[in-house]
Amino acid sequence: MTRGPHITEAGTHALHISVTTDPQGREQWSRVYSGRTMFSLQYAGTGHAKGTVIEQIGPIAVQSSLSLDDGKLRYATQGWTLFGLPLPRALAPGGDVYEAVDALGRFTFHVDVTAPGLGRLVHYQNWLIPITPTPNPDVDHQHSP
Repeated sequence: MTRGPHITEAGTHALHISVTTDPQGREQWSRVYSGRTMFSLQYAGTGHAKGTVIEQIGPIAVQSSLSLDDGKLRYATQGWTLFGLPLPRALAPGGDVYEAVDALGRFTFHVDVTAPGLGRLVHYQNWLIPITPTPNPDVDHQHSP
């Protein structure tokens, strides 16, 4: 799901990403680019999609295979659906999408997705470091006697 007609204009933007896991083991991603938010859900494929990862953004779900190439985990589009209905693979979005760990130990990502007839849909890249919540000393903690 996205808010607004597009995520952001081309350029350099502030980025905040958070990932949580729901009780079914699906990852819920929230990406905030300069105040605009995009949500997606990632989960393991089942049935005919077993062995793939599916990312769902609103009514669109993209099924991707994963491969390791020169230290990069690459995503390759295998199929897609709109409201659960399969769409022609020849029209599927795809591109250069991968994750890696850089020399500093940071999780890096590169997403450059295009679609036939539409051109570039999204392009972003960056790195992430985990943020561990810091305990708040002002919070009242209950202690056992």
